[in-house]
Amino acid sequence: RSSGGRGIHRYSGSDAEISDGPMEYVIEKRVMPRDTDYSSALWHGHYVAWLEEARVLALEHFGVDYSKLVSEHGIELVVYELKINYHRAAFMGDTLSIGVRVEPTRGARMFVHGQLRSKFDPDVIHATSTVTLVPINTHTKKPQRRLPTALVEALQNSQKNQ
Repeated sequence: RSSGGRGIHRYSGSDAEISDGPMEYVIEKRVMPRDTDYSSALWHGHYVAWLEEARVLALEHFGVDYSKLVSEHGIELVVYELKINYHRAAFMGDTLSIGVRVEPTRGARMFVHGQLRSKFDPDVIHATSTVTLVPINTHTKKPQRRLPTALVEALQNSQKNQ
């Protein structure tokens, strides 16, 4: 899609870079009228929601069913920290590739890096993010000292297969 005269943030390897390595899992979304604000730009909250969707689907792709993590293991991964950089607005009709990559886990924290890029011009980056997730027990609501073994093993296996 043409930029239509809008400012374009092209990948420069600086603040747009999200650590080393390619995205492990990518979904596509088209910006629909319901997703926009009054200026036809993608509403900022949808960036976060779409990154979460990609993250949950990535875990499923790696063998971790998030709903079973909650219902069977009693563990919820809550957002401890969210950093998002908006580089260029996406507009109604744009198609975005939303990619996530899970960093190797350290202790009880899981780090997920994300990017929203133009599907048709991958050099155009709309946003980058890093989310830090921590496990809590759904019954006691207390933080856990480590991530569930099944989750850690699934992530390690996915990284070995790359």
